[in-house]
Amino acid sequence: MRNLLLFLCACFLATAAVSPSAAASAKPNVVLFLIDDLGWNDIERTGSTFYETPRLNQLAAEGAFFPAAYAASPVCSPTRASVLTGKYPSRFGLTNHSGSSGPKGPDYPLNPPAVSGNMPLEDVTLAEALKEAGYQTAHVGKWHLQAHNDTSEDYFPREYGFDLNIAGHRMGQPGSYDYPYESEQHPGTNVPDMEDGEPGDYLTDALTDKAIDFIEANQDQPFFLNMWYYTVHTPIIPRKDKLEAYRQKAERLGLDTDRPEPVPVWDSQSRARQDDPRYAAMVESMDENIGRILDALARLDLENETIVIFTSDNGGLSTGASGNAPTSLLPLRAGKAWVYEGGIRVPLLVRLPGKVKASRTIEEPVITTDIYPTILELAGLPLRPDQHLDGRSLAGLLSGDEESLEREALYFHYPHYHHINSMGPAGAVRMGDYKLIEVYETGAVELYNLKADIGEQNDLAPSMPELTAKLTKKLHDWRENSGAVMPTPNPDYSEENDWRNKKMDGVKPEVRKASGGVVLGAKQSPVIENKPIEIHCSVVPGQASDGVLVAQGGKENGYVVYVENGNACFSVRIKSRLTTIKSVVRVPEIPFRIEAILAEGGAMSLRVDGVEVASGNAGSLLTAQPGMGFSIGQDAFSPVGSYELPFTYSGEVSEVFINGEERSVPAAKPTAFYTPKQDLDGLKENTAIKAGLPNVMIIGDSISIGYTPPVIDLLKDVANVQRVSTNCGDTNSGLQNLKRWLGDTSWDVIHFNWGLHDLCYRHPESKVQGNRDKIKGTVAVPLDQYEQNLETLVVQLKQSGARLIWASTTSVPEGEAGRVVGDDLKYNAVAEKIMKKHSIAINDLYALSKSFAGQYSSPGDVHFNKEGSAKLAEQVAESIKVELGKRVVAQ
Repeated sequence: MRNLLLFLCACFLATAAVSPSAAASAKPNVVLFLIDDLGWNDIERTGSTFYETPRLNQLAAEGAFFPAAYAASPVCSPTRASVLTGKYPSRFGLTNHSGSSGPKGPDYPLNPPAVSGNMPLEDVTLAEALKEAGYQTAHVGKWHLQAHNDTSEDYFPREYGFDLNIAGHRMGQPGSYDYPYESEQHPGTNVPDMEDGEPGDYLTDALTDKAIDFIEANQDQPFFLNMWYYTVHTPIIPRKDKLEAYRQKAERLGLDTDRPEPVPVWDSQSRARQDDPRYAAMVESMDENIGRILDALARLDLENETIVIFTSDNGGLSTGASGNAPTSLLPLRAGKAWVYEGGIRVPLLVRLPGKVKASRTIEEPVITTDIYPTILELAGLPLRPDQHLDGRSLAGLLSGDEESLEREALYFHYPHYHHINSMGPAGAVRMGDYKLIEVYETGAVELYNLKADIGEQNDLAPSMPELTAKLTKKLHDWRENSGAVMPTPNPDYSEENDWRNKKMDGVKPEVRKASGGVVLGAKQSPVIENKPIEIHCSVVPGQASDGVLVAQGGKENGYVVYVENGNACFSVRIKSRLTTIKSVVRVPEIPFRIEAILAEGGAMSLRVDGVEVASGNAGSLLTAQPGMGFSIGQDAFSPVGSYELPFTYSGEVSEVFINGEERSVPAAKPTAFYTPKQDLDGLKENTAIKAGLPNVMIIGDSISIGYTPPVIDLLKDVANVQRVSTNCGDTNSGLQNLKRWLGDTSWDVIHFNWGLHDLCYRHPESKVQGNRDKIKGTVAVPLDQYEQNLETLVVQLKQSGARLIWASTTSVPEGEAGRVVGDDLKYNAVAEKIMKKHSIAINDLYALSKSFAGQYSSPGDVHFNKEGSAKLAEQVAESIKVELGKRVVAQ
């Protein structure tokens, strides 16, 4: 009996002895390094050859590296809030640092929105979630999540789940990196909780000392160390014993002689090379101290049970009024405070032995909102999807169990001015390899393929209007759904005193180009108060038919000429009262001239190519000069008509005259697009409707424009055949326009196709029609995206209740400028698979066109002449008859 009692006591003591480490093993520790203002390529792993980061190299070798990681904002506080809440900062109005909306006044075209300076207390932060799970929590370093004008401690780390706060307060930079870490000039930046140091101490080292003390004190229980260094934020103060080595390195590499010319970005300048010894020394101190913490984990036998994450809160400080910023981020464009890649792309490393495969490079685009759910899942804790709404756990990617997050897009919103950013307020969306940027002052958009153009130098927006429109809509929808607050037009703006004239070395922005032409401030806009208004402009249609041509003013007073649902419109607002006249016929699909007149007494008229298409009366002339500005190709200020901003026109608007005075910049010669004459004639014939006959819709590319007239003739006593009023474009365009094309008509049969535009290669610098270039260009819609798009379109078409006929893509001829022979087979194969899945009839136009290849078309031309179109029409008409017959039988 005595032996049994001794055995049980021994078992109890042994269990008690191992229980702390067992608990720690069950719940891994967490060390989260968030560096301040560290650029994406400020470390060796992402390409730096001047800065030295051996410990981060080691961390990357032992864990995973994400080359396409993003901060949720181009400035610090919003990103820091995104890490701790798992939400986009726009959801709670923390879109700028310091609780300030940033620069504003008569020198700024927009009034930035108000900012919440404090992170919401009602959110369950990452620290609170871990604390509830039994973690000891500590915040060490920069906080900057309380408004500068609040001198209390009501929004300090302890209020958000941290048991210990060291050096975190409302300010965002240290008074100094040298003890006592204070500034006589800016005493508010004096670093708290660091009084126990001594002369010669360096802040980055001292913070690490305190972090290691916390680790040692909590080594027997799970802990969360939120290690947010102040470095490498200004002031640029290196540890003195490291500086000389980098001065010698710069001399050895020849970097201390001639400074390369800065790289212009808008009216700003980016540093052209990493060669500042002071900044390099600060980067090394950061790396060295991260290594000290990693060594402490290893010494305490905790490295295999600790999640280590390393990232930055925004891009590096590389751009400003001169090219003398601390670092260079080339090839990335711009830096901190910009939504170009330099401002939001950041390094991200993750290590957890056993759960994170070593030496992994994960290409998936990720964002700082993902850190919260990732830590929870790696720690074996339940996710909180209602809290981290915008975060996705990366655990599956890290283990190798998942290849993709299947997330549609990442979004960015910075509605503020910043003294180092001459572009002004802007937003961005990244979907796949493509990224769209919207400039809030003008509504202008830029589109880049980041896989091919990480430096964002080749704007694809003009050559890819469908994708541009799609991403623009996504960005606008996201802003609305996430509660993002937009800046508003500043009626007191004085363009001649624009802030960029004072701050930047660039050109005075008298006229700022927008995607459709120009944007003028209120002071430069045409004077129209109590005057008749006569507007003339030339229009070259784009892929999408709708958008604003000319606008001046806003919801109080103004006018706008635009196209909606293919119809020309002219709207006038007088003391908020809106009067709109609209044509009953659609505008041409070829270049046209439009004229709008507001005459004495308020008489309104609208003419297209000299023919009056609409008239009405607004009651009077405009009784006040609009406070908003003037824009071409979009409405950049405030909606005059009943549309949503910016309602950009995808075509070209030029030769704009207001009361005889030209208001547009000279337009580039429009890109020619070959359309056979009989196709235009066919469109004019496509109008007759006979009561009692079934309704047939044709949706297709320019090939269908050719065969539509003879199909109408072949079925004139069988069905009313209509064709959508525009080229279907690629499937991205189809997704955007299908609902409008179908309208409210009850269709009995729909004959449709997409493909020739999807598989077309385009390059914006190409001189060939439609910017086609299969050598240097990129395919409009990759095959996998085509499959997804087409599947969605088919589902939407089925909802119409019509019998459907798929027309395969006609054959691509040898020598065609923008298409590759053989791609037609690949895209048709994908389409055939989808049609068979949905039991949709297939009209094989590919086989038919292949049978008379070269007989009815010019060499290298994908189009057909009148005889070729007639051949296609016979088969199209027959396929429609068959489906109409099936419809009758089904009834």
